Amino acid sequence: MDRPSGWKTPAQGAATSAWAAVAPELDGVGGRYLRACAVAALWTRDDGPPYVYYLPYALDAANADRLWRLFDQLIADPPARS
Repeated sequence: MDRPSGWKTPAQGAATSAWAAVAPELDGVGGRYLRACAVAALWTRDDGPPYVYYLPYALDAANADRLWRLFDQLIADPPARS
């Protein structure tokens, strides 16, 4: 089967997840964005980030707390379906 141009093989696609599962440098580390068998870097410039970076709001604790509270509200009182 031919892969579309730019697509990874299954092994390439699984490499970062497999690395994250066994990398000693990630012991006790959570909540990070990983890319190409490495921890992605924080993007602080004003223009849009390239694919290998993440924006500061992605790891903002206040955002995470707000989203968990919203999630709790939504599952406790789900909106009516039309």
